[in-house]
Amino acid sequence: MANVLSQRQRPKFVHDEHMYTFEALDCTGMIKFWRCDKRYEYGCKARVHTSMQTNEVVKTVNFHCHGDDAARVDIAAVCTAVKSRAANALETPAVISNHTYQSVSSDVRVQMPSNKAMKKIIE
Repeated sequence: MANVLSQRQRPKFVHDEHMYTFEALDCTGMIKFWRCDKRYEYGCKARVHTSMQTNEVVKTVNFHCHGDDAARVDIAAVCTAVKSRAANALETPAVISNHTYQSVSSDVRVQMPSNKAMKKIIE
């Protein structure tokens, strides 16, 4: 599973090339409820329930009303990795972005944010 954080540094859950944002815990505190992160853009009602201990999907509720986007998930994972590397390392933005672009496939690289946007993410 890809490690993805939201703009507010909250975890997102990735399942079947869709991303979900955390909604709540059940009354026992053993199951996490996640909503599709496209719920406002498309009105998507899809949800996923995961186990608190294993983080495995226990139940899926409803279907997505939009297509999946594997590149979007990969881009979010790359941006999260870039942010954490910039926070932990003393490298220049150019070095971090060059290292990032070397490890990304060409399909994802086409849809990545511009160099100017990546520099803002790093700084």
